[in-house]
Amino acid sequence: MKKDFTLIVFAQNNFSVLNRMINICNRRRIRIKKLLGYELDDPRRGEACFILHDTEEMVNKVRLQIDKLIEVEETQLHEGENAFYEEQNGVAVIK
Repeated sequence: MKKDFTLIVFAQNNFSVLNRMINICNRRRIRIKKLLGYELDDPRRGEACFILHDTEEMVNKVRLQIDKLIEVEETQLHEGENAFYEEQNGVAVIK
């Protein structure tokens, strides 16, 4: 059964790393409901938060695939959208 998951990715702030993460989701036909990406205190590191809508099995496969990227330091997977909004609290969002 499809449901929402929050995927939090800590990575080096290199050119096109976010694009490669999105391409991994697109290749597996996983719907990205929301995406938040920003730079951390250290400008060489960044964080991306995704709300993904698919089955738990497929989201776990995507998490493992994103974890294999060289620039990625850590990934966290949470069920539901709550973790996304907790991460968003400290970041200014422009709509």
